[in-house]
Amino acid sequence: MWDNYHFQLGANFKRRKFNLRAGVQLSYGHTDRYAQPANFDTPTEDNLLIGETLNVPAKRFGAGLLLSYIHNF
Repeated sequence: MWDNYHFQLGANFKRRKFNLRAGVQLSYGHTDRYAQPANFDTPTEDNLLIGETLNVPAKRFGAGLLLSYIHNF
């Protein structure tokens, strides 16, 4: 189970002919039970290509820029 957190902040610049919207988005997630797809720490003949997979802690971070232009008629 992932614990995800999202944050967005932006502004709208309104003019007679257009609206310009800009912002940022940040995302963070973490878990203590991520099933890793492969573990090569102790490979044997039986599990040479995969290894012994375990549940490990994992974190994820993302950032984005939001931009929008709206032309008014």
